[in-house]
Amino acid sequence: FKGDWFHTNTPSSIHYTRTINWLTKFNELKITFKLIPGNHSCTVFSNCLTFIKELNLKFIEVYDSLDTLNHLPYKNYNIYFIPYKYTESMKERDINVETQISKSLNNIQTKNNIIVSHVHEISAKIGSESLMIAKGVELLDIDNIQNVDLVMLGHIHRHQIYHKNNIPILFT
Repeated sequence: FKGDWFHTNTPSSIHYTRTINWLTKFNELKITFKLIPGNHSCTVFSNCLTFIKELNLKFIEVYDSLDTLNHLPYKNYNIYFIPYKYTESMKERDINVETQISKSLNNIQTKNNIIVSHVHEISAKIGSESLMIAKGVELLDIDNIQNVDLVMLGHIHRHQIYHKNNIPILFT
């Protein structure tokens, strides 16, 4: 899951209850589920995904660190999860995420890689997050990607698929 579990940065107790029930059912079915926080999850109000780790669900994992490269080998692929990370400043948060993506992309030396993140790639059509651009959100330009086969992004709340340098970029 590529971020913004809730479409608000102040989810209600009903949101939390439904999330706990849903993730618990996935876990009981032994369905592996990986997720990263998006910008709505990491705000001055809360990191509303922190509670998921406290549930200690074996098959549910939150990748929420920018300090380490969140890597998951899957079949013949390496999946890299690059989350949003809370900081006091929205601008600083976006720059941290952009820096981590650039750093991660530069460190990938092998083939068969997938990037999963919650950023606004510059070629994306404008979705419901268009107001954020006016507020100074950093746009990421991934023109010079090498060794990446697929980029899966959140943030734009409008499904779209396009190619950049023959690499599919999916916003879902």
